[in-house]
Amino acid sequence: MKVYLDIRTMRLKLNWSLRDLEYYSGVSRSSLNNYENGFSEPTLTNYVKIAKAFQVSVENIENKLLKIE
Repeated sequence: MKVYLDIRTMRLKLNWSLRDLEYYSGVSRSSLNNYENGFSEPTLTNYVKIAKAFQVSVENIENKLLKIE
């Protein structure tokens, strides 16, 4: 699964807006929007911040996604 699909799907399952994810992760909305739309890939640092916002490890982000569904 592509990173941008993971981020968008998890965010929507939590009923979070991009603004919410920006607040919890510290990653700018413009960057998050670019990641979700596949225009760019997150840096490792930003991917870790996003995973922490979702309260999952980077290794388990896809497993967490399956549990949320």
